[in-house]
Amino acid sequence: MNNEKRLGQADEGIALSELIESIWKSKILIIALIIVGAILAGLLSFFVQKPVYESRFGFIVNMPKLYMTRYGQYEMPGLTNEQYANLIKNSYVLTNTAEDLKSDYDLLSADIRDMIRVSAQGNDKMSYAVSVSAGDPELSHKVAQVLYDNYIKYVNVVVKEAALNYFADFFRVGLESSAINLELEKGILKSNEELLANTPKFINMEELQDSLPGTGNYYIAENVLSPAYMKLETDIVTRRQNIYTLENTINVYKANLNAINKEKEAVAEYYESGEAAPVESSIINVVQRGVMLTSAPSQGDRSGSGHVKNIMLGVVIGGVLGFAAVLVKGLFKNE
Repeated sequence: MNNEKRLGQADEGIALSELIESIWKSKILIIALIIVGAILAGLLSFFVQKPVYESRFGFIVNMPKLYMTRYGQYEMPGLTNEQYANLIKNSYVLTNTAEDLKSDYDLLSADIRDMIRVSAQGNDKMSYAVSVSAGDPELSHKVAQVLYDNYIKYVNVVVKEAALNYFADFFRVGLESSAINLELEKGILKSNEELLANTPKFINMEELQDSLPGTGNYYIAENVLSPAYMKLETDIVTRRQNIYTLENTINVYKANLNAINKEKEAVAEYYESGEAAPVESSIINVVQRGVMLTSAPSQGDRSGSGHVKNIMLGVVIGGVLGFAAVLVKGLFKNE
C-alpha cells in the first residue's frame, strides 16, 4: 500500500516536472502569443474601437440646515449632501438638458444618463466630480456645461418648492385660525357693547345713602363711575384692539399667500417647460451659497484608460492561449 502511494507521488512529480520543462521549452511561443495579443488589442483599441472623450467638472455641496427668509426661519429638507449631488441625474435635469441641446444633437435623457458618472472626492461628503463621456469632444463638453446649469436650476426649484409649500401651509392655517378668532372677538364685542348700553354709567348715590346704616353725617360724592361700567369699557377697548390686530394679521397672511401662489405658479411652469417664470422671489436662493462649482467643465479630452485596459486584456488572452497550446501539445505528444 505504501509502495503504491510512493509510486503515485513519484508519477505526479514526474508529470509536473515534464509540464514545467515543456513550458520552458515553449517559452518563445508563449511570449510570442502574448506579444501578438498585446499588438492586436492595441491596434483594435487605437484604430477600430471608437474613441471616448471626457469632460470633467467638480462642485461642492454644503446645504445649510436652517436659513432665514422674509417669512421667518425655514428648516431645509432632510437630504444629505450626497443626495443633493445625485440630483444631477434626476429625470428633470436630464430631460431639460436634452431639450436644450436638441437643436445641435439628437439625444434622449437616457443617452445623457449613460454618459454621466458622479463620484465623491475625499471623505468630507462635500466634494464631487462629474465626468461626461461621449464619442465627440465638443459633445461631451457641451453636455457637461448644459447639465450643470440645469442641475442648479432644478436644485433651486426643489428647495424653493419645499419652502413655498411649508410657508403656504403655515399662512393658510394661520389665516383660518385668525378668521375664527376674529369672529369670536366681534361677537364678544357686540355683546359687551349691548351690555354697556344697558349699564348705568354712574352710581345712584341716593340709593347708596339710603342703604347706609345710622343717622350720622356722610359726604356723598356725585358722578361716581360704576365699576361694572368701567370694566365693560376696558374690555371693549381691549376687544377692539384685538380685532384691529387680527384684521392686520389676516391682511398680511393674505398678501403673503398671494405672493407665494405667484411663485408656485413659476415653479409649476418650470416642471412644464424647464424654465421658471421670472418672478421676484421672496425665498432666499440658498443654492447660490450651498452649491459651488470648483472646476468648470473641461474640454473633451480623449480617455486613454481604455487603451491600457484593452492592451492588458490582450496580454492576458495571449498568455492563456500560449499555455493552452503547450498543454495541448503535451497531450498529443503523450498519446
